[in-house]
Amino acid sequence: MNPEPAKRPPEERLLRLAAWLLLQRTPVTFADIRVQFPADYGGSFEACDKRWTRDKQSLQEAGVPIQFVAGDSERPEGYLVDPHGYYLSSLKLSPEELAVLWTAGQAAVRMGGYPWRGELVSALRKLQVVAGAPDSPRRPLPQVNHGAAAREQSRWMEQIGVAVRQRKRVSLRYYVPARDEQTEREVDVYGLAWRRGVWLFAGHCHLRQGIRVFYLTRLRALKVNAKEPSKPDYEIPADFNVRAYSAQQPWDYWIHAEQEACVRLRGGLAGLASSLLPGARIEEQSPDSVLARLTVRDLDALVRYALSLGPEAEIVAPEQGRERARQMLGRLQTSVEGGAR
Repeated sequence: MNPEPAKRPPEERLLRLAAWLLLQRTPVTFADIRVQFPADYGGSFEACDKRWTRDKQSLQEAGVPIQFVAGDSERPEGYLVDPHGYYLSSLKLSPEELAVLWTAGQAAVRMGGYPWRGELVSALRKLQVVAGAPDSPRRPLPQVNHGAAAREQSRWMEQIGVAVRQRKRVSLRYYVPARDEQTEREVDVYGLAWRRGVWLFAGHCHLRQGIRVFYLTRLRALKVNAKEPSKPDYEIPADFNVRAYSAQQPWDYWIHAEQEACVRLRGGLAGLASSLLPGARIEEQSPDSVLARLTVRDLDALVRYALSLGPEAEIVAPEQGRERARQMLGRLQTSVEGGAR
């Protein structure tokens, strides 16, 4: 009797399987899958068939559209993942269209009782990051950078999985939209996570000398250290938990020393305080007003976020944060008045 295969962690097995299936352009049989992943689907046929059935269901529940297609004269029958059903098509908007979208979104955010306010605020934050807030009619918005092709991202995702398993350092080129620049990094990858429809990974960045979070969509190049493949380049800290980093907010990133901040939310925002400011300590002042206290490492990021929520959000402390809000609003007013002349 053939021995049962050694089990990989289920997340790693599913990640490798999804990445490989996305690269296939013709249907693959279960026999092909067993040949490609002998450590996962080796052993007795009955055992690996049950595992394959569970894995298919897990991937489908995660949004990976695995389909069984019937064969014909041009292609064999087998399993296939349609990339067009897995990845959303790139949305390409002109600067004028982005400005209209931003203006309409801001107006909807300020509507009293708007039912999807939280989701819209999140979408506007993402639009602000990739395109820049339209702060002047005279200044066109930059083009949205759509990153690498889906096929390239699938290959990188598999390579990162290998790097984590073998503890091999990766060299990468990473795009930072806020500065519209690319930097070369060497990273000891500690873990992968899926957050809001995007793959990210966290690890020790040798350029920044600390743990940083990287988004797969912002990679421009990646290479795993091929020297001494059987020898790990690093060890993952015993207390590392990727979930702690995948849940970070922009104001959690290390820009300065930790400091306490407080935001007042009123009206329709008061009831959304916990979702708008995850992890904050909420104090109710009145039925339609709360204080959210939190520790920040990037005060400017919190100020920008509070301003994006509209007049129902106010930075209460520290005073430095209130001053930064006044400066940002002052620049915006000057820009608008200058464009109106």
